Amino acid sequence: MKNSSHGRNDFFVAIMKNKKKVKKIIMTISLTILASTVQAEPNKKTSISAREKPDFTDYPVKRYTGKYHIPSGFRKDKDGFWSDTFRKMTSAPTVNFSGKYFLSTHSCGTSCRYYRLTDLSTGKDIPIMNMFTCADPPPKTSDGYNYMSFLYFRPESNLLVAQYEIEVNGSSEDIECRERLFVLEKEKFRTIIGTRLYCNDWSK
Repeated sequence: MKNSSHGRNDFFVAIMKNKKKVKKIIMTISLTILASTVQAEPNKKTSISAREKPDFTDYPVKRYTGKYHIPSGFRKDKDGFWSDTFRKMTSAPTVNFSGKYFLSTHSCGTSCRYYRLTDLSTGKDIPIMNMFTCADPPPKTSDGYNYMSFLYFRPESNLLVAQYEIEVNGSSEDIECRERLFVLEKEKFRTIIGTRLYCNDWSK
């Protein structure tokens, strides 16, 4: 026991005599651990931003410039205003999505809307827009909230952004926004970013 105690005393004496060296060693170890931790932890903000906020120009497509084939049911009155099959006012047919398509918005009453996608190079309707329809009763999210959908798109891009205004607590005054991103491929939508609980500004 005496020898053991003497050995411990010699150890602590040695440390006290070399305090500067010990501090330097401890500092070196700490910096090494910190550096390895930083290298192992990627810049999450940068990687997520690059992956989750693509630009419309990332999905380019050549724009159709030939003759337009007007969607069935669309009519233009003597004053130049357009109406749809149900005589509701709508925008004039023009290429506004994915190179050759006319993506039109139609009213069907209060808080009710549906979308129609027409290939203006042929006049063919592409029946893939029902997922964005909002009618009565209103559609609900998987967690039970009513929502209204709004779409963002460009004439020379295959990218489509769907934003959903959610009525939190059943109140139209308490709105939460969610969004989901798609690309149009062979007349079908492919999800590239699943529903997330916030919305970006796509109006610019």
